[in-house]
Parts: sequence; structure tokens; C-alpha cells
Amino acid sequence: MPSGFQQPTIRPLRVLVSQKPTSTLSNQQLVPQKRGFSQVAPHAPSLQSRAPVAHPPPESPPLSPPSHSRSERLLHRVGEERAGISYDLLERHHITNSRRRSPSMNYLAGVPDVQSRQPSKKQCLDPPAQREDSTVDEGKDGEADDPKGDSAEDQPRRGGRFSKNAKGTIPVRPTLIAFYPPQWAKLLNLAKARMRLYVAVEDAFPRLEDAVGGQCREVLMEVIAHFEAQGWEVEAGYYPTHKLDMCRLTFRSDLKKAVMKSLRADYELYPPSTAKTEEERIAAVKKKADDLLSTGKYLRGEPDDQGRASNFAHRALKNITLAFYYANTSKCLHQFPEFQEYVPYKALALVTAMVHALLSLFRKHGIDKSAQVNSQDIEEGYIALNEAISNVLDHPHHGPKLNAMLVDWAQTGMTGYVTKHKPTERMTNEFAPVLD
Repeated sequence: MPSGFQQPTIRPLRVLVSQKPTSTLSNQQLVPQKRGFSQVAPHAPSLQSRAPVAHPPPESPPLSPPSHSRSERLLHRVGEERAGISYDLLERHHITNSRRRSPSMNYLAGVPDVQSRQPSKKQCLDPPAQREDSTVDEGKDGEADDPKGDSAEDQPRRGGRFSKNAKGTIPVRPTLIAFYPPQWAKLLNLAKARMRLYVAVEDAFPRLEDAVGGQCREVLMEVIAHFEAQGWEVEAGYYPTHKLDMCRLTFRSDLKKAVMKSLRADYELYPPSTAKTEEERIAAVKKKADDLLSTGKYLRGEPDDQGRASNFAHRALKNITLAFYYANTSKCLHQFPEFQEYVPYKALALVTAMVHALLSLFRKHGIDKSAQVNSQDIEEGYIALNEAISNVLDHPHHGPKLNAMLVDWAQTGMTGYVTKHKPTERMTNEFAPVLD
């Protein structure tokens, strides 16, 4: 040891065995040492035990090793987080996260006045009782259309970015099937099917003003008479109160919706993978639609065994015809004799005219613009396609082939459906008793 320095005194340590070993100094204070030397002499005799020592009482904070990181230095300024040691939580938060400061005057000068700001759309969700406007659509006479007898103030309202007609919040209009109870819904579905039959085989484009008071009314009266003849009762209070709404309901058709479900997939109206930009994708779809229309490929299917064309045999026309006329719903036409043997020519022309009109929109826009379809364009295509079907039927080879194809489509659509007019032999045998 260098001269001039005194040998440090070694104090005995209290030994306590615990489950979590920690080392601290005893309650007695160490003898002050010179800076740069250890608290234990370098040549002190070895201790008999190096077991962990006991914790000091709470009132005497333990000495901590020197901290090197900024977070550890900040923590030691307010005390460590240890059981039994009290420290100021708020002061610790202010040290680690800084105190909140008032905004500068320059920032406040640029903020507009609260009264001058327009309210956000997200703040329009008001209680129903505080809204003064009506929550249901108004009729032509300006009065609220409230068939259930509930006032407009009792109906909930959603505003702003939410849908105006949220499910379960606004009464359904009487021009929709969902407005009517079960028996009336069955009756009106049958009326819609009969009106669809009229459009398919007689008049494909009736005018709304004439049809509502004419053919739609006749179809509705016919179906009501049919229900009465069968002894099927319907709920009271709907007829003749909603007679006009029922006629308008039967006039609607879902042909455009049925065509759009198959159009893209069956005609492959998708851009190639090489198209990178939106302009390239739209241009590619336009080119495909133009190729289908200009060459008449949208009409033709695969060539026959002789290598000759198959007119009106494209798989899209078949899929749409079966989905619209022969689906397993109460509004489809396989329940009527006109569709049970073959697909009528006018029905085929109507489906094809709708396909032509929607393909024309794809050729013009390159995207789905079915909402812009024009009934006049459909009618013009319908007239031209009827003439084309007549020309095919007059041909000695293609005429019989078209008839055979329409019979095959009807048989495919009637699969699983048994007519009530001609019971099959299988059904007869299932209910036949044995009289031996």
C-alpha cells in the first residue's frame, strides 16, 4: 500500500439466506475512503460466506450503483420503483415525459373561431326526438307515407355518413315485397311471375303508365281470384288500400341484375395481367367488348360436328336464360306451360338484347355502367334480334339446330321440377296402392 494512507477498517456483514438474492450494505456506515479506491482493501482476507445479505429497513434507502443511461438517472432523481419506497409519481411522469405547455399565441391566432366552423358530418348522430324533419319518404301529395300508423317523430334517424335507410329504422315502402305479410308476399310473387311471363312471350316493353292500370291490374286480379278459388286466405287491411302499389310492384323486372351476374365471367371482360395502369385496363376491356360485338361472337357458341357456327348458343346466353327463367324461386317461369317444353323465341331475344346493351356500355366506358342502360337501346336490339332469330329458323340446317338447342335448355332448366299438369310415371308409382 502506498505510504501516507491508512488501512481501511473492515466491518462484519450480516448474512441472511433468502429466495431472491440481493446484496446491500449493513445498517452501519462505511468508513470514508479516498476517491479512486475500493471500499474493501485489496489484500483483505476472504470472507467465509458470500451469501446474500438482508435488506435494509424502509427508512434507509439503499445505495444504488451508478447509472449511466439518461432514463436511469431520471429515475434516481425521484426514487426507484421498489416495494415500501415512496416516490412522487407525478414528478416522475413530468421528468420522463416533460410538462404540458400552453399553446403559443401564433398557433392560437391561426385557429378559426368555433362558431365560424361548419359542423362535421360525424357529429350528425342526433337522438330521434330532437330531429324535426320526417324520417320517411313523402308521397306525391306531400304527406308522409306511414302505413303502420307510426308518426315520423317516433322513427329513429341516422344522419351524416350513415345510410339514410338503415336496416330496421325506416318503414319499408309498400312497393316492395318486404312490406307485406307472408300470404300477401306469396300472392305478389306469383303476380310478378305472371307479369314476367307476359313480358317474355307477349309484350316485352310495356309502358309503365299503361301497364299499371292495365296489364298489371289484370294480373293482380287474376292471382287474387286464383287464391280465392283455392281457399287461401290473405291478411286483411292491405287490399284495396295498396292496390296501386301492388300493381307497380308487379311491373318491376330483375333481368338486368341477372345478366350482370354472368356477363363479366362468361365473356371474360377482365384486363390482362400485363396491364399496369388504370387507363391500360380500361382500354383492354373496351377492346374485348368491341371484339365481341363487332364480330358477333357474343351470340355464337362452339361449332358443331360439321364445323358450322352455332347461333345464339354462347354459354353466357344459356346461363342467363336458365338463371332468370328456370331458377328455383317462386317468380320463375318453369311453373308455366309456355316454358316447360322449350324456351320461347321472344324470351331468348329479350335476354340477348339486354346482353347486347350492357356489352355496348362496356365498349364505351370499359367499366360497369349498367345504371346508364337505356330501355330504348334494349328495344331496338330486341327488334333486330327477333329478325335474326327468324332468319336462323328459316335456314334448313341452323333452324332445326336452334329448336333442338332451346328444347335442351328447357329440359336442363326443368331438372328437379315436376309439373302439376302431367305427373311423371315415377310419381304415379310412388303413390299407387296394390289392389290384389
